[in-house]
Amino acid sequence: MAGRNAKPVQFHVIDGRANLSKKELERRKSLEIKLGKSGVRLYDAVKADPVAYEKFIELAEEFEGFEFVSSSDSGIINRLCLKTSELAELRKRAAGIKEKSLDKKQREVAYDLFVDEAGREYARVIFETVDYILRTKGFIDIQKAINAKEASILADEDRLFLNSLAKIKSIPKKAPEEVDPLADAGFGGL
Repeated sequence: MAGRNAKPVQFHVIDGRANLSKKELERRKSLEIKLGKSGVRLYDAVKADPVAYEKFIELAEEFEGFEFVSSSDSGIINRLCLKTSELAELRKRAAGIKEKSLDKKQREVAYDLFVDEAGREYARVIFETVDYILRTKGFIDIQKAINAKEASILADEDRLFLNSLAKIKSIPKKAPEEVDPLADAGFGGL
């Protein structure tokens, strides 16, 4: 059994507890396998959405200087930004449901229809009950959508983190053996 994979060099440097020499750090860094080019591409849809663009800038600052976030992460980062914008919009709608109500003209028309059928007091009770039920159902539906969007964002954040770590497997290799140039000529060795 080979044991667990070696810790990526950047994590040694970030931890500040690298018990490795500079030469060893450089050797390990040269052996790491990297996927994609450095830098993340900004999609047009994210640039057009102010909330998504703000999230993209935040993530770009977070990952700045890390070699393990590359162009292969562009899709998931841009998707995460757009989902964050969608979540903000859902939260605005949820807050708006509490204030949402029929305007004066709509109330009068609905109330008059109920009064004609059931009488004044009964119409008021029915009208308030229907209004309450519709608001509650709308609020519950939006809360379900918010919870689903939050779960999706969390899954994307996990995937982004795990993908980045998986891309920089540090493959421990033996250092190349130093070859004695005079050994073939009969010098050196015992």
